[in-house]
Amino acid sequence: MALLVVSWLLSLLLSLTSHVDAAQWQDCGSGHVPVTVQNVTMLPDPPVSGSEFTVVLPAVTGERIQSGVVRVTVAYYGWPVYASNVQLCAKTLCPVLPGEFTFSNSQPLPYITPAGPYTLWLKARNNNGSPLFCTKVDFNIVRPQARMGSSNRRVQTA
Repeated sequence: MALLVVSWLLSLLLSLTSHVDAAQWQDCGSGHVPVTVQNVTMLPDPPVSGSEFTVVLPAVTGERIQSGVVRVTVAYYGWPVYASNVQLCAKTLCPVLPGEFTFSNSQPLPYITPAGPYTLWLKARNNNGSPLFCTKVDFNIVRPQARMGSSNRRVQTA
């Protein structure tokens, strides 16, 4: 009986957590980096299991960036569940000239993607290995039926 109650409470907690739309982003770089991320937009917000999820980062740089690699890492309840490297120039127009530019990364979410809290890290390095930017986004993925009333909106800054 106690196991049944614990299972029910855990299911309730996971269910409530999956309906929270309070995504937060913050800079996770240290020291001087040449790129300043100005904002993070999630499309859709919140992301939905079984659909494509896009993260858009408008940014500004003071230097020319020829190329680079972005390490995309995702954790679910703090446990790493996905990691890949993407070419910076596949996600924005290169060379990146001084001024404003936009980085955009899309990923299909399988229908079986569990609802709940996730953390996304985007860590970019130039072709020499020097850091360009690091952004951390805490967000929730919801099941398709749990998305009522949501929209595409900017993520709150932590």
